[in-house]
Amino acid sequence: VAGSRDGTSYRDISEGDCFLLDGPGNLDSVDVGDCDDVLGDAVPTRPAALVLRVVLLNPDDAEYPGDVAVDALADTACAPFADRADVLAVAPSRYAWEYESGRGLCLAVTGGA
Repeated sequence: VAGSRDGTSYRDISEGDCFLLDGPGNLDSVDVGDCDDVLGDAVPTRPAALVLRVVLLNPDDAEYPGDVAVDALADTACAPFADRADVLAVAPSRYAWEYESGRGLCLAVTGGA
């Protein structure tokens, strides 16, 4: 596939990227591909995701505030897409909070046919 990037790490995922989700919390490495191809390969057990926004929730290197607070920050960052029923806010892990500026994602997810 032209433009595909197999094994793209979480920190290298960009806005506009498309990939299949392997399961909850499994974004360490994804195979980014052409969005039309990825959508065509989506099934209910392996939905397609389009990155709408990459957010840095900890640009000031603050202490990790806890899972609930980080989830709320991710939800707030993805609020501009709230009119879409398919949006998933991906909160950063503790590692991403501490070492990747709290990198989170706003994804549009479709389950396929």
